[in-house]
Amino acid sequence: MICHFNTQGAVRRPKEVRGLADKLKPGDKVIMHDCYEARKYGNKVWIVGSQSWDLCGSEVVKLEGKTGGFAIKFLHKVADNA
Repeated sequence: MICHFNTQGAVRRPKEVRGLADKLKPGDKVIMHDCYEARKYGNKVWIVGSQSWDLCGSEVVKLEGKTGGFAIKFLHKVADNA
């Protein structure tokens, strides 16, 4: 899977990536979009490591290999076969 950056530096999501229709659950695969980390990590696929929780008004999840919570509004679920 390859993500591409548009002229503003934001990641364009590939076809195999779906938006979040419902809340993420542990074990789901996601990529980051529309944030600094998306540019930093590119097409890295992350594994959700927790249920979501509220952190100062943002709904976040733990990502395996990353410290702290990450806002789900900047995550897109990846197809299971990715």
